[in-house]
Amino acid sequence: MRGERIKGRNNGRGRRSVCRRVMSCHPNGASFVNHSPNGGWGCRKGLRAHHPPDSEELNECRFKNSLKETARQHLHMPGPRKFTNQEMLGMVGQVDDDALGALSTYQSVRSTLYREKGRFQPGLPTNVAQMNMGQRHKQTLDGRDFLLFDVSMSVVLEGVSLNVAYLLPGKSREIYVTAFQKFDEALRACGRSSKLKIVRSDYELALIQALLHAFLGTRHRGCHFHFAQTVGRKVQSLGLSKPYQKDPHVKMFVRQSISLAFVPPTFVRVAWRTLKSSAPTATGVSELSLYFEDTWITGNYDISQWNHYQNDGARTNNLKEAWHRKLNNVLGKAHPKIYNFVNVLQRDEALSRSTILQVLGGGQTRKRQKKWERKDDNIRKLEQRLSNGQLNLTGFLKAVHALLRDMKSAFCVLYIVC
Repeated sequence: MRGERIKGRNNGRGRRSVCRRVMSCHPNGASFVNHSPNGGWGCRKGLRAHHPPDSEELNECRFKNSLKETARQHLHMPGPRKFTNQEMLGMVGQVDDDALGALSTYQSVRSTLYREKGRFQPGLPTNVAQMNMGQRHKQTLDGRDFLLFDVSMSVVLEGVSLNVAYLLPGKSREIYVTAFQKFDEALRACGRSSKLKIVRSDYELALIQALLHAFLGTRHRGCHFHFAQTVGRKVQSLGLSKPYQKDPHVKMFVRQSISLAFVPPTFVRVAWRTLKSSAPTATGVSELSLYFEDTWITGNYDISQWNHYQNDGARTNNLKEAWHRKLNNVLGKAHPKIYNFVNVLQRDEALSRSTILQVLGGGQTRKRQKKWERKDDNIRKLEQRLSNGQLNLTGFLKAVHALLRDMKSAFCVLYIVC
């Protein structure tokens, strides 16, 4: 192979060219060839090659360079596997099967990609004191204040759920109180009032106590989805999954117990005594009855907290849970790095602010499905019939149970599995 010297640098092991891509050049000559700025192919041994490089290795080099560039541009992506697959799909149809087979696998480039991302982010802190939020992480994508406190609440505007997120070092009552106080301060700084009438959440006691302490005069109402889910999990832990599936009496008892959430609060204890007196004799049912009474009738939760009689508003935190699922899908892992997490929140803030502006501008919002509107209407009719004396408590429980069963309610089908 004939060639000529090109300018390079000496690293103590001989002269080599300054290049951008490294490829095999000649089996008996230079081991690598580089795409030089003036268009030729320069060998590591310092010769200019007069032939094109090996196409498979050129594709491999382009593939890796593209991966690194994507890693630098999309720091919020938690898993390089995602864009590795995207880049791989981009090569399909562009090269033949032999070239595809020669490309690096995800495991081959995984460390390289994480290292490339790490060059553009601070080191991962091992404790809160080491957390260094630079200006880029403290502002929104358009340069406004974003990280008000190192503190998710849902805000509903014209039927659209938006979110206020806080990051906490733990789940104690004291930590929750501090977080809610900071949230209140942020609202006041914006000239807004934090007077809340009803707060809906799951049944975490520390959270509930902190809410009622921080927002005096507020009423707490639990999420019906989590109420049904908790009872369903107890059914599973007591080994009642198979009896629930096979014994209609066990299934009826479980469903009617959860349907107590729609009985007037003043009649819940009476309805429960009636229901308990006719409980089936299957193994585990007595333990379930004891759990339900100790937890929901006479336990830590007041009946008014899980009761939804005449509740015309939302009964669940489904909007919030949907946001959590979306966030988890974007993050791709249960424990993301803090800086990746903040990057994702910044992008979510930009989308949420756009949604607010669109809604305020009269933009069309998502309509509620007709089946859920019909369910609410039927529940209101049953409540009216109970109030008018057209239904007794037993008949009301059976009617609510049948209605929610027909609607494939979460507590009827999702959490009682073998």
